[in-house]
Amino acid sequence: MQPTDKDCAPRLLVDLNSMLNAALLGGKDPDAEVLIQDGKPITVNSAQYGVDRFFERFAGVLQELGTAPRDVIGVWDGDKAKAVRQALLPAYKASTKSDPVYEQINIARPIISKMLRDLGAHTVSCDTCEADDVIGYLAAHLRTRKNVVVTGDGDLSVLVDDNTHVMRLDNSGRGKGDQMDENPFGPFPHKFITIYKALVGDTSDKIPGAKGFGDAAFVKLVANFGVEGLEMMGELISNGKLATLSEDVGEMKELQRIIDSAEQVTLSWKCAKLMPERVNTLRHPLNWVAGFVRLWDELEEGQR
Repeated sequence: MQPTDKDCAPRLLVDLNSMLNAALLGGKDPDAEVLIQDGKPITVNSAQYGVDRFFERFAGVLQELGTAPRDVIGVWDGDKAKAVRQALLPAYKASTKSDPVYEQINIARPIISKMLRDLGAHTVSCDTCEADDVIGYLAAHLRTRKNVVVTGDGDLSVLVDDNTHVMRLDNSGRGKGDQMDENPFGPFPHKFITIYKALVGDTSDKIPGAKGFGDAAFVKLVANFGVEGLEMMGELISNGKLATLSEDVGEMKELQRIIDSAEQVTLSWKCAKLMPERVNTLRHPLNWVAGFVRLWDELEEGQR
């Protein structure tokens, strides 16, 4: 019997922004510069340090998953990627990175793109879309073989289904193969991660959630109302009917915090959910660059 695509090595959808940021910002570059900014010293790792660490991590992921660069689609944030969500929540992903750090990230990005393509990997982005949205679009449309999303963030775990797995990298850049598809936010179905972030918030992305509604309240919500309660909560948020929760406040007083923060919860939900519908439109098509393995004599001297 001829093997099908699903019998082949998985297709890797790699969150390049997450991997590069972790590679460049983690650890200390022996050649790091110490600069004074706003009267305080800051350590800035070099772009080359970030590139080297990125490919150490990349090679480790390929080895662990038994894949080759040709199986990889690397996804970058597009131009003005955060603009749509920041129009809703101005503080969304407001970065604390300094300009010199951004400079090194911007130097490293095209170097990584070129090296990935020379290895045979593909890279893609979409203007006004974040990498998460593009990965969500690809996971929904590319289903002839298994997908593995590789990221350092927990948000993309919402994509876990019968065809898509999510491998989260630890701080050292190693894949957590034994924790593949683990929900980093708790023991509840992955599809409710957006509801979790709408209610509890996400400090790393500066998504506020409902004031005073934390992890303990979310656990209590699940215990009291089950998965059906999370389904209903999603419908109430999307339909702007959170006020109707007043009928259940007697059973769980923390619901009042959601009612009192209804506008904030709705904005948090809109920012937390993936927006694959904005990807690959007439105005904003996917920007694909196909990988092409180069011959030895085509490489520049320093790449041999």
